[in-house]
Amino acid sequence: MFPNRYRSEVVADERYLAQVIRYVHNNPVKAALVADARQYRWSSYNEYCGSKAIISTKQKQRVLALFSLGLDACKAFHREKDKQE
Repeated sequence: MFPNRYRSEVVADERYLAQVIRYVHNNPVKAALVADARQYRWSSYNEYCGSKAIISTKQKQRVLALFSLGLDACKAFHREKDKQE
């Protein structure tokens, strides 16, 4: 019924990983489920850019390290239009 709906790709570098993270976090916004990624209940966006604490500190630090300027850079990156999609 939904051929080729799911696929996998190798995430070969940190730049692409950051793009994948943004894509996943912004999917509910693009699907018009919420107005902002922070509002989606099942998103990990708030784990990285908010105050929830389900993800381990080590994992959170690894993802935030992709953004050399820290949390503000991460939030700004999520607001950018994804030109690779």
